[in-house]
Amino acid sequence: MKTEILNVNDKFQDMGISVIDSHKRISVANLIGNRITTVRMYMNTQGEILLQPLAAVPHDEQWLFKNEKAIESVRKGLRDAAGGKISKFDHEDD
Repeated sequence: MKTEILNVNDKFQDMGISVIDSHKRISVANLIGNRITTVRMYMNTQGEILLQPLAAVPHDEQWLFKNEKAIESVRKGLRDAAGGKISKFDHEDD
């Protein structure tokens, strides 16, 4: 397993206390509900734990995230659309 170092400079909100059960588990269901199914876990030298929610990318869509030119084109299109830079496409002329 690859070890990844994550530098965090952010403010965290106290979300309450959870009790570790006899199987060494804690429940975070009250925090995340059904929205998150996968997390990456980080631990610092003080033993503090950070859970980073992850989203699964379907196998047939992974190429997009591996292709910098393609993903930047998609991001530019999304920025343009958010900024109102859109035009109609007439598929009959295609």
